[in-house]
Amino acid sequence: MGDIIFNADISNEDIIEATTWLNINSSLGDKCIPKQIVLGIYLLLPFLRNSFHRLFRNGEFPTQWATFIIPIFKKGDRENPSNYRGIALIDVLSKLSIYQVLTKIVRISDRLQSRI
Repeated sequence: MGDIIFNADISNEDIIEATTWLNINSSLGDKCIPKQIVLGIYLLLPFLRNSFHRLFRNGEFPTQWATFIIPIFKKGDRENPSNYRGIALIDVLSKLSIYQVLTKIVRISDRLQSRI
């Protein structure tokens, strides 16, 4: 099943659809601003498609796309770790790759459900 998901080709349309999922006003990692990705998507398509293919076919996840967890103090004793909650800052390219995985899993799940 994993091979079906991760060896499936990613089309330009898949990537463009993923950009509609981005919230251009949200916080993100320090690499890209979602608005820039959305506005420049047609220029970036070859790079994004090749990056996603390497990610899914070879398991090569770029270290630059890493997620950062930032501890945010809630209340109480600042020395107590349970008084903090984590906020994940996810790079926009990671968000696009997550969307690719999500849509592939949903499509396969829908196909399997239709067989039942």
